[in-house]
Amino acid sequence: MTNDPAFREQLDTIGNYANLTNVERNALVINGASFVPLSSGSALHGLPGDYLSPSRFIRALFLTKSVPTNKTTAQQTNTAWHSLGSFDIPPGAISFPATNAYGGGAGGVEITEWTVVADNKNMMYYVKMFDNTNVQAFDLKKIDPNANGVQFINLDRLQTYINLN
Repeated sequence: MTNDPAFREQLDTIGNYANLTNVERNALVINGASFVPLSSGSALHGLPGDYLSPSRFIRALFLTKSVPTNKTTAQQTNTAWHSLGSFDIPPGAISFPATNAYGGGAGGVEITEWTVVADNKNMMYYVKMFDNTNVQAFDLKKIDPNANGVQFINLDRLQTYINLN
């Protein structure tokens, strides 16, 4: 689901994309002339790529519908990160004037502040923050359900890189 518009309105737009599929198209033949798609990805040509909520909803629908189901849990988790990358809003892609009803985001620039993937099978919860794109993991099996009070975990960590040489 997305922020706007209401979920029912999101569902109403699905039919506008009924022609989309993840199966590549054959060449179009007109009067004996063959027109081959310019590259792979032709089956999803017309999939909205902007940052409007309805566009992100349609992208999410088609990406999740196309995910192979015969993968391991680790592969599915990795696939989820790749799919979610289609929704990241980089700084500057959406800028708000001070008078905007949405409040101007972080200094007038909207960003994807955080992204999560949940592995319900293994009870793992992964999060990636804007300022730190390392994937941080929570093992929900290690959390005491009988604990008194709320436990806070600081996610403000430095970005780390794996040196290759």
